[in-house]
Amino acid sequence: MNVIVVCCLSFFVLPEMPWWFVAILASMAGLTSKGFFTSIINGFLCGSIPWVAILLYRYYSGAELLVHRVSGIIGMDGIYGTLLATTFIGGAIGAMGALCSYTFKIAFKDQLIRE
Repeated sequence: MNVIVVCCLSFFVLPEMPWWFVAILASMAGLTSKGFFTSIINGFLCGSIPWVAILLYRYYSGAELLVHRVSGIIGMDGIYGTLLATTFIGGAIGAMGALCSYTFKIAFKDQLIRE
């Protein structure tokens, strides 16, 4: 459920923010994760799904020339190479952000004040 909420928030926020802001949004999924592996998976999904959706939206709304030029710069011709690179880069950044916030939560779990 938290992946859906973070992805919906990302759809509205990411087009206006810098590229690294995906790590901050994915850290919200890491804070609510129950385990180490789930935080990595949630972060990967929260990073890659919005970036791929925004790429496809931009591609089909008239920016296909820009997408083809950027894919030529990274050495992967066509939309499939760009989709692969976008999925990997967005997912890796999201996974690192979520893992960082999860380990932060675990490190300071015993210092929370419970009354």
